[in-house]
Amino acid sequence: MDTTQIALAERAAEEQRHHGKALFFWVWGALLAMTAVEVYLTYQRMQPVKMLTILMGLSLIKAALIIGYFMHLKYEVNRA
Repeated sequence: MDTTQIALAERAAEEQRHHGKALFFWVWGALLAMTAVEVYLTYQRMQPVKMLTILMGLSLIKAALIIGYFMHLKYEVNRA
């Protein structure tokens, strides 16, 4: 790695260190709430297309949160 990449990686690591456990608990709470909404929707009598659209939307948001925060990709440095 050259000096620019090292500096970017160090900056990203420093930004990540400033976020304590509280941020991860907020994300976990959001994921838990979305899961509760998904479970609730499965017991509702609504049109399948409407329900599946909502469930797919929630699933995409949940996937983005998991990838971004728990897999730490939000703080990754673009090396391209």
